[in-house]
Amino acid sequence: MKLFANWHVANHADAKDRRDRFMFILLAIAMMIAMMVSAFLMLIEENKKRKAPVRTSRFGVYHHRIDL
Repeated sequence: MKLFANWHVANHADAKDRRDRFMFILLAIAMMIAMMVSAFLMLIEENKKRKAPVRTSRFGVYHHRIDL
């Protein structure tokens, strides 16, 4: 069967395909790191807000935190 003799040549990714795949993986990892950093910064901001005695609720009404 000469038809399947060169299957490895057809399936072989050339340098450009390899580079594109590598760049895509790199981009995905960079996006994950960016999401983690933004989530971490949001947690820090929430903790800062929680320590403030006066805060704004969702509806924009100022009230003192009596429940803490």
